[in-house]
Order: sequence, then structure tokens, then C-alpha cells
Amino acid sequence: MTKKTTVAKERKFDGVWDAKRILRYYLYFANEDGFLMNMNSWEESTFKIRQRRFLAAMKAYGREESIFYYPEEPFLDAGCTGRYVISKKRSKNKMNKIRNLIRQNLTPNAHYDKMLSSKKFFSNEKDVWLAFEKLFELRKGLLTLEHKCSEVLECRPSVGMINRATDSLYRNNVRAVNEVIDEMLVLLMGDDYDKTFTEKELLQFGYPDVTDEELYEMELVIRDRFHIAELC
Repeated sequence: MTKKTTVAKERKFDGVWDAKRILRYYLYFANEDGFLMNMNSWEESTFKIRQRRFLAAMKAYGREESIFYYPEEPFLDAGCTGRYVISKKRSKNKMNKIRNLIRQNLTPNAHYDKMLSSKKFFSNEKDVWLAFEKLFELRKGLLTLEHKCSEVLECRPSVGMINRATDSLYRNNVRAVNEVIDEMLVLLMGDDYDKTFTEKELLQFGYPDVTDEELYEMELVIRDRFHIAELC
């Protein structure tokens, strides 16, 4: 009898993290104030693994995990984590793009045009992180709308028709709004996020030792019982 040889499957960590992926995960896991659920004491799950991926990536960008959780002091004004997420520096090119995006979506106004043309535009750091936090809050609300219909597994034909109509409304109207807001948020995140990291590089920052394929297989086990929103 001949013995079958088992060839070990290559475990691939070739995904890339950049500013757009950071924002996508941040929007997915954070609440409207930018805070995450502290899952350190929770049992291992695919949701926790994905959140650990985000936190490891943020550590690579110089952000500590603790800034994403509400402070332990219950009466302390926690504000929003947005001010800690964004960079201290934003290139002139990024700021010019922000100017143009704002100008394109404003009704012509001499006062606003003067503000946008001023060298003092967003020169105050507080103005920057307040703008980021406001945009983030708005985008979170739109994200809820985006996934509203996708959460429906079964429904009556009449409800299904409404779901299709609202989904079409989203795709034809709201998606373009999301794209502009996402671009603004990425630009405001600043120069720290110009660098990209591979998953293999992030392992040293606590990136979970679980490949995309392994994570997908874990999700298949529970998919028949629970609906899991895909996060690419």
C-alpha cells in the first residue's frame, strides 16, 4: 500500500492595509462617536478577529488601542476618538482637494469662497478634527441605511419589492454621497496614512494569525444560523 502524502496548504498574508481600508473598518466597528466595543474579555469570534485586525493596523500607524475605548471614569467627557485618529500634518495637495470638494458641494457664496481661499483654512487643528468627527457621524448614519435592506433574509413579496426599491434609491443617489464623504475623511486623516502595510508586516503589531481563507471557513460554520455582513 502506498501512503498518501499531505501537502501543507500555504497560509497567505498578502492583503494590504491603506487609508481607505482603515476608514472602511473604522466605520464598520466604531459607533458614531468613533469608539469601539472592548472585546478583550470576550470569547474568540470572527467579529473579534476582524476588529483585532483593525486595531493592529492602527498600532502600525502609531495609534494605541486604548484610545478607541471609552475611558473608565464614567463622568469624564470622552468626546470622540476622531481627534486621535487623524494626523497632525496634511499635505498642501490634500488640503487643496478638500477645498475643491467643499466648494463643489456648496451653493455659491462670497463669504464661503473667501474662507476656502484663505491660507487660514483649517489651520486650526481643532477645526480639522471637528470636521472629521462631523463627517464621520454623518457617514455612520448613511452606513446604517446602506445595510438596512441587506439584513433581510426572508420577507413577503410586497416587502421584498419595497426593499428592492429602497436599495435602488440608495445605489442611484446615496452611494455617490458616500463616496464624496469617504474621500473627505481620508484626506482629513492626513499624511500618516500615506504608507501602506501588508498583513505579514502587521503580524508584529498583533495582527491575528488567521488568514482570509481560514476566517471565511470559520464564518461558513455559522452562516446558516446567522447573517454576517461581508467586509472586504
